[in-house]
Amino acid sequence: MSARVDMNWKYRGLQVLRMENEFLRFDVLPELGAKVFNFIYKPLDRNLLWHNPYIHPSRQSFGTCFDDVWSGGWDELIPNDLPFQLPSGEILADHGEVWSQESGALLRPGALKILKTGLNSDGRISSSPMVRNWTSAASPLLKKE
Repeated sequence: MSARVDMNWKYRGLQVLRMENEFLRFDVLPELGAKVFNFIYKPLDRNLLWHNPYIHPSRQSFGTCFDDVWSGGWDELIPNDLPFQLPSGEILADHGEVWSQESGALLRPGALKILKTGLNSDGRISSSPMVRNWTSAASPLLKKE
């Protein structure tokens, strides 16, 4: 199987961007700050990421307490972990600004570029997870630029 990106998935009403090759599959939820929700090693059908059995992924208001709504998976905590007050007086939210905000996505052959913008920090973040075609499971799966 060649590496591919599929944007035709939904999970609990959320858009899913699925990237996979012969060995691995991962699902990104762009409406939740590009949360990586599944990271599956396909030969064993094993998800390497934990899911909270009581809390499902859902959209959250900016400033919500991260720990109260964390559904599992892999979230990026940018630019901070704990709430922090900027010199301007604005507060950077618990676990950063991007996990609760919708991200943009640009699709390229075999790759995806995810774009995020901070609300109070005025930062711009982009990441490019990429899957590749491999000849062995030891080849790298995910490259973040």
